[in-house]
Amino acid sequence: MYVSVLIPAFNERARLEPTLQAISQALSEQSWEWELLVADDGSVDGTAQLVEAFASQSPVVRLLRSDHNQGKGAALARAAAQSSGQYLVYCDADLPVDAARLVELIAPLESGRADVVMVSRWMDSSPPVLGAPASRRLLSWLFRWWVAPLLPAGLSDSQCGFKAFRGDAARELFACLETAGFAFDLELLCRASARGLRCLELPLQVQHVVGSRVRPVIDSLRMVAAVLRIAFKQYSGSYRS
Repeated sequence: MYVSVLIPAFNERARLEPTLQAISQALSEQSWEWELLVADDGSVDGTAQLVEAFASQSPVVRLLRSDHNQGKGAALARAAAQSSGQYLVYCDADLPVDAARLVELIAPLESGRADVVMVSRWMDSSPPVLGAPASRRLLSWLFRWWVAPLLPAGLSDSQCGFKAFRGDAARELFACLETAGFAFDLELLCRASARGLRCLELPLQVQHVVGSRVRPVIDSLRMVAAVLRIAFKQYSGSYRS
């Protein structure tokens, strides 16, 4: 298997089908052998049934279903463990970046230039996020400012949901992941840096899609707690062991 694409999904029936179609189309235009794994994280809105129907027409699509909600990071860790791609990409269910740009994330991995490649909204050359409300932009800016000291040197954006990895590196990182919720990206990057993996950002266009599953108050508080745990482990050297 050349490329595995992972999509975490929790109650995403309204937004997921166009994402499955776009990614399948983009991958089908390449000569790669590929698989698309949807990690349903205990959805109760028919997300699993939608994926099953889509997979019945496309055998390279697989549903990985949990009977209860465990968190985005936990869902992706389960999916990574069942992936087999030489390269692994994970993408949010709302498809924040044009699926056709996926090849641009894979290219630096193929050339050996990087081990982890991600889209950044905060590089000097990054275009403004399309459609993001002011409240979401403010939360993103505050989170970025807060976690900046933890990020590997040269990186500006931990949270954009469009990242690619060498498959072996991804499976190793996800196997060690302790953060089940939305802050898992930060832990992955801290662990990647501690292992000496090369991380590269690309300034691609990102679009905000209405229907986010982030709950501003509850999830922000949980992310604060998670970031504090990550910071402690980062500064104590735990991720290097």
